[in-house]
Amino acid sequence: MRSDNRPEGTESCPRRFEDLSFDEWKNLYDAKPEHFEKCRRKLINDLVESAPERTKARLKGLIFQMDAESQRSKSLEAYNMRLAAMMMDTLGELKVQLKRLVGKDSRNTVQDQIPVKTATVLSFNRVTKAGKDNS
Repeated sequence: MRSDNRPEGTESCPRRFEDLSFDEWKNLYDAKPEHFEKCRRKLINDLVESAPERTKARLKGLIFQMDAESQRSKSLEAYNMRLAAMMMDTLGELKVQLKRLVGKDSRNTVQDQIPVKTATVLSFNRVTKAGKDNS
């Protein structure tokens, strides 16, 4: 028995991701990877179930895709690269949709609405070890 009177192996999971710091999640992963995974999945499922009905199917689909990429990947680095590629693909799709919504009128592009920052470039003369100016 554990000190809190629960049988060994019945550790509870946090109620929210924010209940543990990044370092605490990392320590849990290092010490008990199976428990980490159980808690991660439980919290993700709880989050999906608390989402509006119109988004649940999309979220479940994303989780399915991520799980499939995890199975296909030979390492954690490969998995992270696959997820990054998925995010970039989605960002590209959003960019195309945004362009369609804005239309071809160049006066209405998002780029035109972003203020342009300007700066003055200063010229510095390089000084050699001998202390002479090489300009």
